[in-house]
Amino acid sequence: MKKKQIRETILFFLCVLLAFGFFYLMMLDKWGINPFDKQIDYVRFGTWSQALSGIGTTSAVIVALASLYWQRTIRRSDENRRLLEEETAIFLWLNFKEIRNEKDVLINRFWDVKIQNSTVAPIYRWKVTFTPHAEHLCNYSKRPLLPGENLFNLRMFDNCEPEKLPEPVLIFEGRTGRFWSRTARGVREEVTAKELDCEHTLNI
Repeated sequence: MKKKQIRETILFFLCVLLAFGFFYLMMLDKWGINPFDKQIDYVRFGTWSQALSGIGTTSAVIVALASLYWQRTIRRSDENRRLLEEETAIFLWLNFKEIRNEKDVLINRFWDVKIQNSTVAPIYRWKVTFTPHAEHLCNYSKRPLLPGENLFNLRMFDNCEPEKLPEPVLIFEGRTGRFWSRTARGVREEVTAKELDCEHTLNI
């Protein structure tokens, strides 16, 4: 994003320079300067101090415009980043509960996936995959992801050892209509709507 801001600022700065350059080129004759004639009409041109003062003023205007554009670009980028964080503030992780007997021997292990929805609205379209396993959770088999903590039992993985459990990946639609994936490690990526397809959507 920062490289894009720099490119946009440089492009704007060049456009302003070209605009001022074109303006001065068109005004040369009115100022008594002929590019094809070495003579300068000092009556219209004025003194060199006046010319340098005008160039300095023009340069100051260009720098001020570039600075204003740069500040506006930074503010817009910060606002977009804030809105993106608000839209994608959803995280998930795995949790298990062990059942042991009176001799502290493990009898079973029950797995859950916890999804923390820190946005201000429910997530109505979502899916959790467990690649390479075909099993998944989605809004068609479960409820929407309400703001706050959402807990779903993973019966298909009960009694599974922690090191053998696949990493879950959450895919969801944000409130702006864009689609995102979030791994249990917190990695966020933008994806396509096709990533939400599953056996339930094929039957619709």
